[in-house]
Amino acid sequence: MKNFLLIIYGLTFLSNSCHSQTNREIIDETTYKVITALKNNNSIEFKNLIGVSNLRVIGKDDEAIRYDVNKYSLLLNNAFQKKDEVPFNITGLFNEMGQTVVRIKFPKKLADSLRVTSLHLNIYFGPPQIVPLGKISGYELIKDNSDSTQFKK
Repeated sequence: MKNFLLIIYGLTFLSNSCHSQTNREIIDETTYKVITALKNNNSIEFKNLIGVSNLRVIGKDDEAIRYDVNKYSLLLNNAFQKKDEVPFNITGLFNEMGQTVVRIKFPKKLADSLRVTSLHLNIYFGPPQIVPLGKISGYELIKDNSDSTQFKK
């Protein structure tokens, strides 16, 4: 009887530990890590979340990453309290390369103070066969809803 119970417990443990994350869960987790790195103004952690080995592929270098992280850290910390959760939206939109976009929308009050009609940060994921969803494949600050990349459902 003891052996039977051990087998049942073992199988239960294995089935629970084999649960793989969905793509959405992976993107959620990665987005939280990106936001944490940005809020903490940690360019090294942020750079480690970028899924390309050559930053030129996304039009960046180490100096540009440091500059962007500093700028986004200021924006996030001005828009949201340190303890507040930063809201984001996994849009479900894809571009011709297969990237999907996650948007962090900044409050209208912050946009107004910068004299723009709207402000959001796009974080790009994928395509998963090239850049794993545990890393980002790019990012871009968007002013006045002028997304530079076309995304479709």
